[in-house]
Amino acid sequence: MELIATVSCTLIIQDNISVAKFLQTSLYVNTSISKPVKHYFVINQNYPLNQHSLNFKLISRYKAIPDQWIKSIKARDLSRTNQNDGILTNGASLVSSIYRKGGFGALKFITANSQYVNCGHSTSFDVTNLTICGWLYLNSTVRGGIVDKLSGTFTGYTYVFNQNGTFKQSFFTDAGGWNHSTTALTSGSWNHIAITIIGSSGTFYLNGKSDGTFSGASVTINTEDVTIGIDYSSAALDVYLDDIII
Repeated sequence: MELIATVSCTLIIQDNISVAKFLQTSLYVNTSISKPVKHYFVINQNYPLNQHSLNFKLISRYKAIPDQWIKSIKARDLSRTNQNDGILTNGASLVSSIYRKGGFGALKFITANSQYVNCGHSTSFDVTNLTICGWLYLNSTVRGGIVDKLSGTFTGYTYVFNQNGTFKQSFFTDAGGWNHSTTALTSGSWNHIAITIIGSSGTFYLNGKSDGTFSGASVTINTEDVTIGIDYSSAALDVYLDDIII
């Protein structure tokens, strides 16, 4: 999502309660998970977690909602503004047997089949201030792309898991190279992950808390497709994903 203006609000954060609706886009703070951990829809690192300002313009949202999210081979963009529907590729599918508390299912990716969603390119993705967030359930710790928009000349960005065996969130831009979160992730449980880029400054988040900061990572606009579940090098995740928001 693009950071364009400041919207002040107070968030009431309690387990299993979702509050706060912005810009008439049906975006809610999502606090439901299988463990009693508080989570936040989007976080600006300049403010406390329980009361802060939010700067955003929704680009796309991909959430596992049966009969709404999956239409034929498409993953529907639920933002209601840009309609950046994604194409389920190489057998990526919605499954209802694995879901986080409060969710309806998840999108399943299998590394061996290089499964992913291709969201294409539109001018709505042409942003330099950026937030990406979503729910991730690792089936294994194999390296792979979470959200990718990196060109062959390495302009744009890529957001991956387990770059160089770190088992962490990692983010690359041509200006800033690779940066990594603080905490290593493990398989077998849901985690809410997020990254924000404001100018050239970035912050990782894990389960509602800051998980590392970095600088010098300005994003260059390109015309590459946005993909979910695979990166520029065709490294695909072995994972369930839900509610990926850009």
